[in-house]
Amino acid sequence: MKPLNDLTLEQKVGQLLMCGFPSQHADEQITRLIRDYHVGGVIYFRRNVESVDQLTRLSAELQDMAAEAGALPLMISVDQEGGMVARIDKEGMTQVPGNMALGVRQAIRNIPWSVLKFWAVS
Repeated sequence: MKPLNDLTLEQKVGQLLMCGFPSQHADEQITRLIRDYHVGGVIYFRRNVESVDQLTRLSAELQDMAAEAGALPLMISVDQEGGMVARIDKEGMTQVPGNMALGVRQAIRNIPWSVLKFWAVS
């Protein structure tokens, strides 16, 4: 992994991009985006997820691909708003409450800690 100062302008611009892709495996599209365009992040949608194990393997494969290309680690995210918008709803994946449910809780000041704690153990 290169220090930020050693990245080319093209690599720095690529780090600003987060891209989705259509499959449940590292297809030609995402491979090219990582290797040739130096994208900094990947976002998963329902179409990318089959199971917890598949998603774990996919994430590792994408991170390995970025490392082999000499890139920074990818920022991997999920289009998951919580509550009614639960795109990642496969068995074994913990559901996150929506913002409305979080907002109506009595102990407002404890919400950020409880959410962080939830993500840490999931």
